[in-house]
Amino acid sequence: MDSKIADFLIHLADQPFDAEQPELDEAAGRAGLDEAQRCLLRGRRASEIQRVMERGRSAAEVATPKAVGQRSSRGKGELVIVGTGIKGVHDIGRETAALIRDADKVLYVVADPVCRRWICGLNQTAEDLASLYTADLPRLHTYRLMSERILTHVRDGKRVCAVFYGHPGVFVKPSHLALRTARREGYRAAMRPAVSALDCLFADLDVDPSTHSCQIFGATDLLIHGRVIDSTASVVIYQAACVGDSGYYGGGFDLRNVPVLTEYLLRSYQPQHDVFLYEAAQIAVCNPRVERIPLENLPSTKMSGATTLYLPPARRAAVDMAMVQRLQKSASRSKS
Repeated sequence: MDSKIADFLIHLADQPFDAEQPELDEAAGRAGLDEAQRCLLRGRRASEIQRVMERGRSAAEVATPKAVGQRSSRGKGELVIVGTGIKGVHDIGRETAALIRDADKVLYVVADPVCRRWICGLNQTAEDLASLYTADLPRLHTYRLMSERILTHVRDGKRVCAVFYGHPGVFVKPSHLALRTARREGYRAAMRPAVSALDCLFADLDVDPSTHSCQIFGATDLLIHGRVIDSTASVVIYQAACVGDSGYYGGGFDLRNVPVLTEYLLRSYQPQHDVFLYEAAQIAVCNPRVERIPLENLPSTKMSGATTLYLPPARRAAVDMAMVQRLQKSASRSKS
């Protein structure tokens, strides 16, 4: 095993390593990696790097010369978008912490005061984008304002870190708006993954999406596009509480369209079919909300903006035996 490369990659966990080739080369040189090892890293081919670390091959045997990319000129803005996960400081990884710490400007929208305090303590430039929410503006308009606030600092030449609750790419419109606009305008921009509510749901409800497959819907999108539900699969529905509601309400949503959502679901399920109301635990010492109710009771059940619906399969899916036989024949041919 090439322990030098392994140790260097462990060291990178404490560094904001979205840098392009020159900075990577410099860091690798400081860590004592030789030219073959640095060449291997320049290629950024995970399979080759793992082959060196796991199978005992030398970097010189595997590495092939790669052109060194040119870093953007100093002073040109950059954007990295990260997520705090669901339990905030307990879910945040070392890379995310480093990116927040070392940014020229941090902007955030998070769900709990502990995480806000931690972010502000890590970087004194931190600015709360939640202040842009107002009751008289549609949420989509607020998301555009958030995106523009982020991009203003990128255009000023700063290295910007935008921080969002949960996974920054899952039901987070301002993150995608900012990412796409920054890339379109020629700035370096990237998004890092994080723990999402869906990840927590799979763990807390003991759901393996490979068992019955899984459909994931936004509640409003499900209704206005007439999405087809497969009741033989697991079904997850985000944002049920605000279905059909484009506004922002600090005190919570009034659930006025939940009966419409229920009516739609009753086209695919029996009234007594189980629905799980799920809210991931946002604080490490707390438990998640897991409440099982009959579907017909959904309109009278309390929900918040954090409530996700999970509907288990209503019946077994039929097996296409002709397809099974075809796949088996194909497997037999490949072995012969």
